[in-house]
Amino acid sequence: FFSSRRRHTRLQGDWSSDVCSSDLGMASQVRWLGTVAPEAMAEIYRSHPVLLLPSAYEGLPLAVLEAMAYGCIPVVSAITSGIPDLIKEGVNGYCVPVGDHRGFADRLATIAQNPGQRSTMSAAARATILAEGYTLDSMVHRYQAVFQEIWQDLVTHRYRRPKGRLRPPQELTWRHYLRAPLARWLVRNH
Repeated sequence: FFSSRRRHTRLQGDWSSDVCSSDLGMASQVRWLGTVAPEAMAEIYRSHPVLLLPSAYEGLPLAVLEAMAYGCIPVVSAITSGIPDLIKEGVNGYCVPVGDHRGFADRLATIAQNPGQRSTMSAAARATILAEGYTLDSMVHRYQAVFQEIWQDLVTHRYRRPKGRLRPPQELTWRHYLRAPLARWLVRNH
């Protein structure tokens, strides 16, 4: 999390604070939070205008969705994932190439130096979550619709379980992925 008001950064998670802040001379600008309890996250989101997520691998991180719901502007890695579907460059956040430290720093500086843009992007981040179905209510309604569809398939007999013993497809060769002792046990007992 980055706060331009205080000109310091707060890092959350399992980081090696000794190595990162002391060796880089950042001890006075970085506050290490460590692992944060879920109930404390709302206050952290509210008190920071930016979520920085420079990951090389992600799907659609819940942290990004939660932060945007609180109006945090995401500055995230441009990776093949669900992130590009969510982040509209310069509108509700920024996507920066993985490893482009200068790009991340430039986006943070832009946000810090432009309060009007920061306010507009913050509102757009929150609006994205509300308008595009990322709220808890939306999720519950979608699950409910799936369960209702499954139930209708069952009661109208559109779905019928095949008779007999279910077997995996022949081409499914998962046994070679198991450790040898477990694989031998499976061969002996099946």
